Amino acid sequence: MKLGILLVSYNHERYIKECVDCIIMQELPFEYEILVCDDCSTDSTLSIIESSLKQAGIEYRVLYRESNIGLVMNYKKGFAECQGEYIAIIEGDDYWTDQKRVLKLVTFM
Repeated sequence: MKLGILLVSYNHERYIKECVDCIIMQELPFEYEILVCDDCSTDSTLSIIESSLKQAGIEYRVLYRESNIGLVMNYKKGFAECQGEYIAIIEGDDYWTDQKRVLKLVTFM
């Protein structure tokens, strides 16, 4: 697999829809995965992520947490689970504005 997109989130309900939408809009002509590492959000972050990706018909995986493990451990567990040759990271309160952003980065690498 060429690319893993690692979405790291924790209580990003206010921003997460825009974040997921920017992942969905990426033009990727190669195989990729989306791995969601939500750190046991107490708001509706995870349900927004899942409903948005399902509605778009995009496959994804979620690393479910039973308790909050903190930012660093959430990243470590996410990196360990990504299967792509390259990993694109996005946090739940961030977004990409260019539809070819990830493609450009992978091509450069």
